Amino acid sequence: MIRNVMTDMGMTLGPTVALLLFVLLFILVMLWIYRPGSREIYEEEARLPLDDASTPSRIEHAARDTTPTPETGLRPHAEN
Repeated sequence: MIRNVMTDMGMTLGPTVALLLFVLLFILVMLWIYRPGSREIYEEEARLPLDDASTPSRIEHAARDTTPTPETGLRPHAEN
């Protein structure tokens, strides 16, 4: 029955699969955005332009220990 409806509308398998993949991608993105605990992350990110530049954010703090160097691979930044 579904095949008959799709053929009557002129839809073939390719566009149907693409439509289903994009709908699935949209649903997955929405689930990722509205996952539990994400509100705090997005609120912190929204405040970044307004915060004082001398106070590091959670992201800047996490990035300090992951700066690669050719000699050691990873080195921590000096505290200011």
